[in-house]
Amino acid sequence: MKIPFPCIEPLESRIAPATLIVTSLADNGPGTLRAALITANATPATPDTILFKLPAAPAHSENTIDLTTGTLSSFGNVKIVGPGAGKLIIDAQSNSTVFIITDNGVTGRGITVDSPTSISGLSVTGGNTVGSGKGGGIYSTESLTLKNVVISGNSVGGNTLADSGGGLAVVGAITSTRVFISNCLFANNSSGGGGAGISLQGTKSVSISKSVFENNAARLIGGGAYLSSQSSPGAITITGCTFTGNTVTSLGAGAGLVIEAGGVTTISATKITGNGGGFIGGGLALGGRGGKTFITGSLISANSAEYAAAGISDSDTGNIATGATPPSLTISRSIISGNKTTIAIQGVLGGAGIYIHGPDTGAGDYLPVSITSTVISSNVSARAGGGILMEYGVVATLSTCTISGNTAPSSGGGVAAGGSGTGHVTLTVKGGVISGNTSGVGGGGIFTAGDGTLSVISTLLSGNVAPVGGGIYARITSAASTPVVTLKNVSLSNNIALADGGAFFAEVSNSSFSIIGGSMKGNLALNGGAIAVAYGGGGSITGATISGNIATGKGGGIFTDSATITAAAVTVQIAKVTGNTAPLDPDVFGPMTYV
Repeated sequence: MKIPFPCIEPLESRIAPATLIVTSLADNGPGTLRAALITANATPATPDTILFKLPAAPAHSENTIDLTTGTLSSFGNVKIVGPGAGKLIIDAQSNSTVFIITDNGVTGRGITVDSPTSISGLSVTGGNTVGSGKGGGIYSTESLTLKNVVISGNSVGGNTLADSGGGLAVVGAITSTRVFISNCLFANNSSGGGGAGISLQGTKSVSISKSVFENNAARLIGGGAYLSSQSSPGAITITGCTFTGNTVTSLGAGAGLVIEAGGVTTISATKITGNGGGFIGGGLALGGRGGKTFITGSLISANSAEYAAAGISDSDTGNIATGATPPSLTISRSIISGNKTTIAIQGVLGGAGIYIHGPDTGAGDYLPVSITSTVISSNVSARAGGGILMEYGVVATLSTCTISGNTAPSSGGGVAAGGSGTGHVTLTVKGGVISGNTSGVGGGGIFTAGDGTLSVISTLLSGNVAPVGGGIYARITSAASTPVVTLKNVSLSNNIALADGGAFFAEVSNSSFSIIGGSMKGNLALNGGAIAVAYGGGGSITGATISGNIATGKGGGIFTDSATITAAAVTVQIAKVTGNTAPLDPDVFGPMTYV
């Protein structure tokens, strides 16, 4: 019997992943980092690892590799594991970019194939594009992971938005490129265009955690970071990071951080403080791609901008009705405090703490905004909206927030909202406290205008000051069969108006207001210590307690302007209007109807 032998086929040619050891601090030659990268580049489809076994560093110093022959080039698919950011410096001495990582032009790879690269445990400095370009410290077209890396003192020249990424620039493919950054420091980098610390564009996803962006300076946009992606399913996650001391020039925007994302952005447990410069978005600038943004448990404080949004700007120009990812802004459990705009020009923006601009497309698209359990305090606007300014196509809900100590020389010390036609603003305030805010024109606590609506429910407004409407000034022109302003179980106390309406001033010319329940006590004004109604329209007051208010002129409790209001326009029903003080008609003055 013949015994068959197994068929043994020859194996195809394979190249196993290699571990390459760097033993020299020289720029080139055997044992150098450059030589290791050249070896890794010879097999671009094979993932390789580069380790370091270097001589001991001098006492109180670090090992340094000075690049004298130009950029370190990699085709990707490599892991560079340094001995520690405090133990090894790669210094380009301002002569070139430090690392360029790309497989573009490599046979069989290129833009359709991703070559993921990882760098850890070293410092990158002295990188310079020597003119316009991208990526002073590191430039990559591949997925990139950075861990425990310091990128400092790198620069990009030029003067356009194309010149970006003083410290790091990634220009990837939205279908495949992913960026992971953890425990890294980006400091003292500069850019003639955008993203002085980092510029990440065309990425599928970005994750940045426990990293610091400090004292980076861009000419145009994103002093600390510029993150841009048009990918609707893409995601940007920023957790436990700090952006501080970053700047842009007066031509620029988003000194701390700029995000233009079509997918979902999440910012949590992050500090954005002390950033400044630019005409808008001193701390954080969002918008332009129509994505969803969630900010939670974060601090945005002591940032500055010239005209608007010293703290946060969201200017969304995406198509909300038809976009693949309907845009929205959600802020929760955060603090937005001590931000300041510095230039006052008539009719120009505002919103020192938060500035929100909806799509303004004329098509009835609205940006949904939800702010919950957040403190918005001590912000100073050079124009309107000390705490918040919202305009053009916004539907906003503020729930259980504390809005206090904000200042605006124009309208809305605490909150200002306005827009007309299909670009109107719908504002709902639920619970929380609005106190100690100051306006130089109207609405110390809240100011609303235009064709929108205002609903305030179970909220305390106290100690706010304005010439008109110390607590609330509603100047809404919407033509509606139902009230455009509703106050339900609201407490307004100790607010001051230098002219009319210590607690509430109503100017709802084409519709009406409704006050249901609640109380108004201890408010002060020239006319209408608690309530003043003027300039057409009217409303109803039902079941409210209005007592202990003071007018130095007319109507300690309620004042209606007889020149513009008829008795039928304002009704008072089951309300307690007693114990108010005024030289003329201490409780009520002017035409109104008791039911």
